[in-house]
Amino acid sequence: MVALTVVAATTVLLHTRLFSGGGPGEVPAVLASEVSAQVTPLVEQHISAAWSGDRIGCATRVFGVEPAAARTPADVRTAYVWAQCTTIGTGIDSGTVLPAAVRLGPAPSVDTPQDGSYAADVERIFPPRLRDLAYGDTRPDLSAAVAARVAALD
Repeated sequence: MVALTVVAATTVLLHTRLFSGGGPGEVPAVLASEVSAQVTPLVEQHISAAWSGDRIGCATRVFGVEPAAARTPADVRTAYVWAQCTTIGTGIDSGTVLPAAVRLGPAPSVDTPQDGSYAADVERIFPPRLRDLAYGDTRPDLSAAVAARVAALD
């Protein structure tokens, strides 16, 4: 009976962490959705500039915010996101999936890890509590959301 109780408690805890934002970022779903809508165009502009001005469509998933206790979009100074992006109207399918730090405010900016210095950039860009989430093994599949965003932009 004790073993069954432990298994049940572990299952509830795991379910809570996987489906209720209980991981290191602990961003409430509504806040994550609102912040994602706010930062997606900023990420698109950043990737477009890096890709010689190509039109870009992206989807983002927020995995952390700064301050960590933020509960409204107005409270968020930095959003940490996974971004999945693709070119629009180039005739060539070209895309990327990468983590990003999006600093909000009067002069918003986007910072992403670069090839060749990825690990060092992750250490520099992301706070310690979120670094594990900024590596590829936690990358979400945002393909459907990217397709919807491209359709909306095209």
